[in-house]
Amino acid sequence: MLSLSCLDTGARVIETDSGCDYVARGMTEEELWKDATEHIVKAHGMKIEDITPQFKNYNKRYIKHS
Repeated sequence: MLSLSCLDTGARVIETDSGCDYVARGMTEEELWKDATEHIVKAHGMKIEDITPQFKNYNKRYIKHS
């Protein structure tokens, strides 16, 4: 199982500017990014097109394997 925690990335919730405790999960990176993308768009106000390969590559360092 792979996980990516918003807290680890320093992401803030757009409405409250507070730390976000969401953790995206998936069995594969593809599944993980599907979960993360849905959350990022909804909670952080980003557009799908902003979640580029460069964005994913930068945040790859925060992915945990369990």
